[in-house]
Amino acid sequence: IGAYAIGQGSLAASANYTVTYQGADLTIDQRPVTVTANGQSRLYGEANPSLTYTTTSLGAGAALSGTLATAATATSDVGSYA
Repeated sequence: IGAYAIGQGSLAASANYTVTYQGADLTIDQRPVTVTANGQSRLYGEANPSLTYTTTSLGAGAALSGTLATAATATSDVGSYA
């Protein structure tokens, strides 16, 4: 997030004009990103599978860091876990 000055740059007029420039700012906002966890399953007693996800609107060349987590372990009771 930030504001950047917009300068006059190379904007000019012929000698018949006097240019008075008033600058402004270009504001850059955060990109909203939606992360959706992919549903997974496994059998009781097995290790958890890799927890994966998809994203929307991440932008070119951008990446998320870190991993997803669950409270389920190999010995967790049968059922659904976030």
